Amino acid sequence: MCQATETFTCEHCEKDLPIEQRVAHVDVYMCEGCTAGWRKEFEACRHDWEPYSADGEDGQYCRNCHHFVADDVFADLFPQTTS
Repeated sequence: MCQATETFTCEHCEKDLPIEQRVAHVDVYMCEGCTAGWRKEFEACRHDWEPYSADGEDGQYCRNCHHFVADDVFADLFPQTTS
């Protein structure tokens, strides 16, 4: 008897993939390939942060790469930008 493989849909490329390839980013699930692309883009960016609130969560929004980082993790990720 065949066992069904659990899948998920990548929220970036929209492919249906095995659940083992799912990578969580807060409340967004992406595949390993899209995650690698996202990380490369994020790390290469010369961030220009501004305060922003998304879905009731305060954080910082980068005007260049358009990524949002919640305030509760921002200082850990970017200690050089906080005093």
